[in-house]
Amino acid sequence: MKKIVFTALSILLISVVTLAQFRIDVPEIVGPDNEDTDQMPNVILDWKAVVNATGYHVLVSFDESFTNLVVDEITPLSGYGNIDLMFNQTYFWKVRAIQGTEYSEWSEIRSFTTFTALVLDKPGNGASGEEALIEFKWKNKIGGNNLTGINFYQLQVDTSSATFNNVNANSIWNIFIAEGVFVYDLNYVYYGETMYWRMRAMHNNDTCDWSEVRSFTTDNEITLDKPNNGTINFGLAGDIEWDAFEGTFEYDYQVHNNASFNGALNYFVDSTEVPTPQLRYGTTYYWHVRGKNFKDTTAWSEVWNFTTAGMVSLELPLNMADSVSVNPFLKWEQITGTNAYQLQYSEDSTFALTQNFFKATNDNETAPGFNIGTALASGTKYFWRVRACALTDTSDYSEVWSFTTLGVIGINEYFKDDNISIFPNPASGATNLLITVDKPGIAHYSLTDLTGQEIETGLITLTRGENTHRLELEALSKGIYLINLENGDQTLTRKLIIK
Repeated sequence: MKKIVFTALSILLISVVTLAQFRIDVPEIVGPDNEDTDQMPNVILDWKAVVNATGYHVLVSFDESFTNLVVDEITPLSGYGNIDLMFNQTYFWKVRAIQGTEYSEWSEIRSFTTFTALVLDKPGNGASGEEALIEFKWKNKIGGNNLTGINFYQLQVDTSSATFNNVNANSIWNIFIAEGVFVYDLNYVYYGETMYWRMRAMHNNDTCDWSEVRSFTTDNEITLDKPNNGTINFGLAGDIEWDAFEGTFEYDYQVHNNASFNGALNYFVDSTEVPTPQLRYGTTYYWHVRGKNFKDTTAWSEVWNFTTAGMVSLELPLNMADSVSVNPFLKWEQITGTNAYQLQYSEDSTFALTQNFFKATNDNETAPGFNIGTALASGTKYFWRVRACALTDTSDYSEVWSFTTLGVIGINEYFKDDNISIFPNPASGATNLLITVDKPGIAHYSLTDLTGQEIETGLITLTRGENTHRLELEALSKGIYLINLENGDQTLTRKLIIK
């Protein structure tokens, strides 16, 4: 009897040991968390690996009793990636480990729900001031989960939200966008229009719900830039400029001398900065711009105006200037688009007897002027004026300015003997004639050798105080020379030594 009992105990012990050797651990689920929402249609089911497991058996079902299976797969990995699950659907899942022909117990049952709809980003609902190129953006995450498992996105845009309520109606824009991007640029939409948009995602088996419907409103007017409204003294050759309007491929502008634009020409361009059409002096012009694309045309912009220069503005010598050179340089401001200037100067303020000169010009000349080459009479008052000439128009004359030329002053009356010096002396290469006077004037000078042969002559325009006139000597031989300052029969001489 004892033998029988011992044998039975031995068999029981062997059975327990054998069962213990073949017991397989149940997989511990990592994620997603139970009852997680906003999961992707390719959500990955993750669990911790089981020691010595050769595979895993995964079940995914529409119901908790697992009678309506979606997935019934064996995988060697400690995770499983779903493919094309339905949107806005709750799923149940569990997993067990495999070792050879043996299976562990099933894990706990967990559930998750796939996301319902996309989350829109930009434009914001009710956005205004949009241009005709709209950047649509949607979130690349839903509930903190990266948006994956999508084949296409569908974008609909229309001028009426009611269109979206009719399943048989076609929206104005119905666009399919490949996965992998979260932004789409829609070009050439309507100007000055409130539009509505929505989106949804899709893959091979299903399409998610439509997103919320958002609205945005586009601008309907081009913004002018320059010349500033009310600009005066505008040249005949200048540019007008306005701000670019995205989603616009052509601009239509008018420039006219009346604000109603009756009879105005239309100019069509694809740039936002253009030269003005042919203008006339002293005229007020009005201008406006509108934009165009394949769908629409904006309203005309506000009307701006500018006025062209009606006369030349004189600069130098200043009006009523005294002690002006007898060979003065007369200077005035440039008017762009001018081809030539007509200059008149006379001793008569009525210009009954006048000298006329025409000076050609172009827009590269920024500081036009004219040098009177023939010496004017000394100590004489002159009047001068200028007008601009274009191919089709001539401006009014400028206002009349005057100047008085320098008078010649006798040397002995003007200089003191100790106020004239030469430095350096002896000299080589060059020297300076230093002259100090009490008031402005003109002095004649000459450089001669000892035989009286003139080497150099000229005029020196003197201002009150110390004056310096440089003499170049490099071409002269060594020797003694004379510098003569003279006026009529009055002469003052200094000796110069060239070494």
